[in-house]
Amino acid sequence: MVNGFSLAKKLELVYGNILVNLGIPQHLAKKGAKQIIREAKEYSRTSGTKNLNYEWCKKVRNGEVKNEGWQKYFDIAGKEGVEESDFRWWWDLDDLERLALLRMDDYIHFSSYIGHRNNGMSEKEAASEVRKTHPYYGLPQADEIVQNEDVPLPWELRDRINIYIEHMAINHPEEYKKKFHSFETFNAHIRSVIREGGLNRRDYE
Repeated sequence: MVNGFSLAKKLELVYGNILVNLGIPQHLAKKGAKQIIREAKEYSRTSGTKNLNYEWCKKVRNGEVKNEGWQKYFDIAGKEGVEESDFRWWWDLDDLERLALLRMDDYIHFSSYIGHRNNGMSEKEAASEVRKTHPYYGLPQADEIVQNEDVPLPWELRDRINIYIEHMAINHPEEYKKKFHSFETFNAHIRSVIREGGLNRRDYE
């Protein structure tokens, strides 16, 4: 329980408010938030990720726990710029919180796509615009990154990316706009920022 609420109920309220702030009518935002949490709970129940946490993450990375698939992911994440504080932030979250964030991404991507379609864009144009304006997170593969910088970003970078976006949008809007429009996708933009050393949390807090 969190301050008298279950974590699921708290997340429903948080995501409902976020959707309202994105311009979604309150009754639809409430319904959408319930759906997001319901689907996250179901995935947590069936996926086997419920007990994964920061201690487990450290043990896989230092070889105490053998898991070739996750070890490969963590190695790639480190090469992508994920730092120890990023691993700690993401894997210290409850599994429901992590999965709710991923479902929220799906909801926002789909809503954005539908909005662009309703404004007259073709399917291809709408999909391209979503990729240009929103980050995508997931399981990047090393060979794919070399060939295509639009592949998913590591989940652990999410907090620093959000801090960077907020800082640039508020303090350097023109520079951010120029950078934003110089890349075909948001993920390619972020990878460029990482290479330039521009995703340092200390620079924005």
